Amino acid sequence: MWEFCTNLANAVKESDYPVWTRSNDLRGVDAAHTSYNEKMRKSEGASLDFIGLDPYSNHVKAIFKFGHTTAFDGRTDATGSNLPMIMENSGQYTNLDHLILASLAAGGSLYNVYDLMSTDPHGMYVPRDGSSGDFTPVPRGSYVTDARNTNKMLNKIAFDLATQRPVGVGGKYLDFLNVFSHDTKVPGDFGKVDLTYNHADTGSVGIVDVRSGTEVVVLNTGDAQITFSGIRGSGSGSFNGSK
Repeated sequence: MWEFCTNLANAVKESDYPVWTRSNDLRGVDAAHTSYNEKMRKSEGASLDFIGLDPYSNHVKAIFKFGHTTAFDGRTDATGSNLPMIMENSGQYTNLDHLILASLAAGGSLYNVYDLMSTDPHGMYVPRDGSSGDFTPVPRGSYVTDARNTNKMLNKIAFDLATQRPVGVGGKYLDFLNVFSHDTKVPGDFGKVDLTYNHADTGSVGIVDVRSGTEVVVLNTGDAQITFSGIRGSGSGSFNGSK
């Protein structure tokens, strides 16, 4: 399979435009694909720029593990120069917002939803009444609004998400709290800021983004109380309307 994908990638790279090539692996298929590609990248070179996975799983802890060097379903995608990316995961999962956050919390694992709407059962949107010929898109459930709001929240700190390593993979100043929906109190020591986090909603996920010793961004998907310790003075701000 690796040779087949490499031949396709070689053909694509003959384009006059700069291109990136990627491969989607189905869960449990060709588990050594990524490690072999990284081995070839170091020796002969590789035309496959990165390899991702189509896990089709709504298990938050499994998605969390994907961006780590620990094996996910018998394989490790976070290895070498490979960019960990969940290429496809079903749009019908009602905990979609948590899956997105768990992927990011793992540290560098990107997440793609499949799909927006189609004839298969994975769309986030479904026809209003296909039996009568009304194919107007409507959300499959209220969770679509949750996912939309989560993406809006993440856009507020998009630059920091792209440039900072989360605490979960050795970073210091960007952390995701209550990702698994069972933490009762999460103390945080981010080198410059001490805080505690108490969520009112069991499923709430918080994000702490310490930008400096005097600037901290806190976000949450639901109601929560965040308490700072050792503060001698404070000021507040907000994001503008475009964010």
